[in-house]
Amino acid sequence: MDLLDRTLAALDWSVVLQALSTHARTTRGATAALQPRFCTTLQEVGDTYAAVLEVRDLEAVGERVPVGAVTDIAPLLERAARGLTLEGAELQAVAACLDALVHLRTWVEERDAEIPRLRLLAMPIEVDGELHGVLSRSFDAGAPPELGGLSGREYPELARLHAKVESLRSRIRSTLDELVRTGLGDALQDRYVTQRDGRFVVPVRADRRRGLGIVHGRSQSGETVYVEPAAVVELHNEMEEAARELHREVGRILGVLSRMVGRFAEPLQEALDAAEAIDLVVARAGWMRALQAVVPAVGDDGVVSLRAARHPVLVLRGIDVVPHDLGLDDRRRGLVLSGPNTGGKTIALKTLGLAALMVRAGIPVPCAEGSRVDFFSPVVADVGDWQSVEGDLSTFSGHVAVLRAVLDAVRPDAPHPALVLLDELGMGTDPAQGAALARAVLEALVERGARVAVTTHYTELKALAAVDPRFEVAAVAIEDGQPTYQLLWGTAGESHALAIAAGLDLDPAVLERARSLLSRGTREVSDLVQKLEEERSGLARQRRELEARAAAIAEQEAALRQREEKLEERRRTLEERLSARFQARMKAREQELKQTISLLQARPDLRT
Repeated sequence: MDLLDRTLAALDWSVVLQALSTHARTTRGATAALQPRFCTTLQEVGDTYAAVLEVRDLEAVGERVPVGAVTDIAPLLERAARGLTLEGAELQAVAACLDALVHLRTWVEERDAEIPRLRLLAMPIEVDGELHGVLSRSFDAGAPPELGGLSGREYPELARLHAKVESLRSRIRSTLDELVRTGLGDALQDRYVTQRDGRFVVPVRADRRRGLGIVHGRSQSGETVYVEPAAVVELHNEMEEAARELHREVGRILGVLSRMVGRFAEPLQEALDAAEAIDLVVARAGWMRALQAVVPAVGDDGVVSLRAARHPVLVLRGIDVVPHDLGLDDRRRGLVLSGPNTGGKTIALKTLGLAALMVRAGIPVPCAEGSRVDFFSPVVADVGDWQSVEGDLSTFSGHVAVLRAVLDAVRPDAPHPALVLLDELGMGTDPAQGAALARAVLEALVERGARVAVTTHYTELKALAAVDPRFEVAAVAIEDGQPTYQLLWGTAGESHALAIAAGLDLDPAVLERARSLLSRGTREVSDLVQKLEEERSGLARQRRELEARAAAIAEQEAALRQREEKLEERRRTLEERLSARFQARMKAREQELKQTISLLQARPDLRT
């Protein structure tokens, strides 16, 4: 049994990879992103995340990693390495890719101090200068098709042969044009020049063809034959020989260039792999931006401390996800999630597993800053119906087969702790025995150092935290009979099987009979849990109302403060205006007084 494949399928890992691939900028990067690749060491995770943060920071200020022009020339390199000759267009594709690789390497080197991790990734990008130069000079976008894109300036013999072919073609055309005008008279069926079998011909009446030249075909009616006049037969032969010589020379040059590419196929493949690795970092940074994800702290102690974690698959579907705080550590090695179906237990379980897988893959996690997800190996999930998981096994037998494989995979001497996610553990059999088996499995897993999260409806497992401090319980919250998809830590949740059945319009008499069949203790516990949930629901409603009132009061206080600030501003403005007027009047009076004093000093007679 391949637990990894089953875990990836159970957690919808392919959906994550598909979304990741859309952020790649090359076909190689997009293809590589679809493959489940996981870091094998904590150091590798740290290096990958460091590179992602480098790209994030660069692109946040408008820089863009120029990896998109690197094309997948790996098949061409493989053919060239086997000694096969590439077509001109294929060699031009190689040349363009080498340009892109050189540009990428130069771009990274120019920012060496800012992006040391990307610099390490780019180190294998080595392009031989001679090969790059030869390929760059060898092709001309305006070259005639007969030259296979090769440059006549770089290869003068090609230019000479091509000119010879064109000259002979021109002579043939001019000769035929002259014959059509004056030389063939009424032997012509029509006055135009066309081609048959690669040679220029003219349409001639079938009864007048003798002695005019070589016949290359006839019309459907048989009344017209297409004749190559004798005057151009030798010219045609010369042109075809020149064209064959041109073709041979083009093939020879393409062969030389192909062998040159083949000699460097291995380092060029390494350069492509390095560019692919850089593109995968770019894709991770794009994912980080799109999902508002973060790089969590990563250790090796089996700690999970997720803050406001969101299920990435639901986020990708555009669903408004209720975030979860999820935690496991050496003290709380097990988490038991309970509550009704469709309440969000399995979503929380999958969120935990996907976060661990994303860390192993170096992919940022959609959660809040300050989160931590340690390095787990293996990550195992038993989620869903495992009927026929191996041959014709029943649901329970298939379930046990998975549990056996899980227990085999979790070793106490492993270098890293395992993370095990179990949905409805112990299902498909007698409830008492199923609960006992489930507890035994959980205890065995945590004793081996694993971190375990499990969803359950078993009362025995819900009570596990009360007797084993290694376990924590949490319940999905219910308010007014509806799930809120939030987790309540330290609380066991009621399954609400009868209430859900009532909500689905099951016969009330059947429901009442089912309730009467419950043991007194079960009914009392169920009623107590339901009463507690109703009280929690009421308290939560009151809390929301109080929070809404507090928010309204805060809003009113803010409005009052704003009004007071405006009034204070008006008061200050008015005081400033009055002060300015008073100052102006005082200055005017001072000026009048000075003038009066000056006048009295100048006219003593006015003093009396």
